[in-house]
Amino acid sequence: QPDLALSAGDSVIVGAIAGSISAALTTPLDVLKTRLMAQAAAATSRGYFGTAAHIVQTEGAAALFRGIVPRVLYIGPSCGIFFLVYETVKSRVKRD
Repeated sequence: QPDLALSAGDSVIVGAIAGSISAALTTPLDVLKTRLMAQAAAATSRGYFGTAAHIVQTEGAAALFRGIVPRVLYIGPSCGIFFLVYETVKSRVKRD
């Protein structure tokens, strides 16, 4: 199969879509990480699964997705820029 190069616009779009999906899917993990860090500072650790269960019981499952919009709006475009730079550098290195 020939090596297919992405256009600059395609690189940004593909990167932004991939970044947005990964940011949305990993938001619950980020929420848990943040809560665990706060528990460590307060010396009241419940552990990973205990923290997840506590969040779901006290705040509902939707609390695991708290902050999803700003996270997707930050990470999506960042990944788009990363893909653009990566594809540009890759194509320039191949030429040399």
